Amino acid sequence: MSDKSARTGLSPSRRGPYSDVSCSDDEFDRAVSRFLAVKDETFAVSGSIPMPDVESTILFFRTSSGLSHSLPFPLKTDSMHQLPALNVLLATCETAPDAFNTAAGTPGTDSHDVPLVWPSHLPFSTTFDLASHPVLDTVRSVLFPKCYPGTYLYAVRDKFEVFLAGSSSVPWRPPSSRGADGAKRVATIILDLPVPYRGGALLVRSPRGEEERFRSPAQGTVGDTSLHWTAYLANCDREVEYVEQGCRMSISYGVHMKAFGPAGPSPNPLLAPNDTLLDALIPVLNKSRGRKLGVYLTGRYDCAPERVLADSLVPSLKGSDATLYHALKLYKLIPELRWVTTGHVWPVDKPVKLKPAVFSRQAINYPYKVAPPASYTAARQRRQSMPRSIASYECGSGVNEIGLTGMRGYGRSSRSVIYDSDDEEDGDLEDVVVDNGALRMHKAGITMLSPLDDMAFRAEVPVLSRGVMSKVQVNLILLFYVE
Repeated sequence: MSDKSARTGLSPSRRGPYSDVSCSDDEFDRAVSRFLAVKDETFAVSGSIPMPDVESTILFFRTSSGLSHSLPFPLKTDSMHQLPALNVLLATCETAPDAFNTAAGTPGTDSHDVPLVWPSHLPFSTTFDLASHPVLDTVRSVLFPKCYPGTYLYAVRDKFEVFLAGSSSVPWRPPSSRGADGAKRVATIILDLPVPYRGGALLVRSPRGEEERFRSPAQGTVGDTSLHWTAYLANCDREVEYVEQGCRMSISYGVHMKAFGPAGPSPNPLLAPNDTLLDALIPVLNKSRGRKLGVYLTGRYDCAPERVLADSLVPSLKGSDATLYHALKLYKLIPELRWVTTGHVWPVDKPVKLKPAVFSRQAINYPYKVAPPASYTAARQRRQSMPRSIASYECGSGVNEIGLTGMRGYGRSSRSVIYDSDDEEDGDLEDVVVDNGALRMHKAGITMLSPLDDMAFRAEVPVLSRGVMSKVQVNLILLFYVE
């Protein structure tokens, strides 16, 4: 019997840790279930920050006597006792109040020493700036993948902890707190300073009892030019295991979440429109009393108009679109985002869903001198009687101007009614747009202030028209009413 696989024709490799492993289907199912559970529940993440100039990392602190000291990093094991600043640092630290085991009433666990913490009333700082590195972006993408646009994370320095050889800590969770601006604490970041130590792994435990153990074996060793960090959710417990040798020093940061920008009931934008824009907007508003004005947006937004509402893009506005939106809000106006298709504006509560009309004129031939259906006649009369609107910026009825691609007509026959001209093809699409809830811009009383040029935002939505699957161009406008 051949050992080759019937699917690949290759012999299985006998090398590696998994070559001789065999398991039943039940064991495999349990392993897959365990794998999926771990994959879908991410409550902690770790990484390292490359620091080519790690030698320039300095800790500054001030004692209760008012004297300031500086401690350069990385620290070497054989020279730690020769640093006066380190001795002053350790003498000033106090016992961490959360390191006591309240159940046993004795410090630490298993007769281990308790860690030290820098007094909260004394200042300290480092030359390392967490905001200068993309750590918070990594934390957001891994721990908060469903974070809404316009929501940001920021970190506040919390504690400076020292774990000498022989010390450890019990499970501890930071109390639920809010920042000075009311932002809720959602995570914690622990930054390990470059000091060599052995043991002292960080153990993070989720509310469901899942555990993650983080070690940094290269921490503080020769050639290690990185600062190691660990982040975990605020509802997790953490503890530091027994430090066998050396000294573990770490700085913890509280991570808070706050919503900025124009979204929400209480907007809190970070930007302020320039005076030049505000001065140019005033005469336009003064001469447009009682009118609906619109501006084509020019930003590039990754969205599907057939799936999302236009107003859902407000937190993602950027460039001149964002400044204009904030300027209108500053004048107490109520701007809205709307989808626009072939000169038709969609309601604020509808995406661009183009379902084909009930009546389709695909390859329908009628005997000569036989009138077409009444629905076609009514639609044609409606289009012929509809005046062109300067607000729609249309330049004729050709297919290319409306962004429609993939259309094809049907040849004229002596026994066929003519339904295949550009005007009829355009009208067929217009019927589909109107039947799905859009309204022509001139009927909605909208005056566009900007032209539909190459700078305007464009997206494509599939549509079935005249029996052919095509794509229609969709634009995005900022609409506001001046009282």
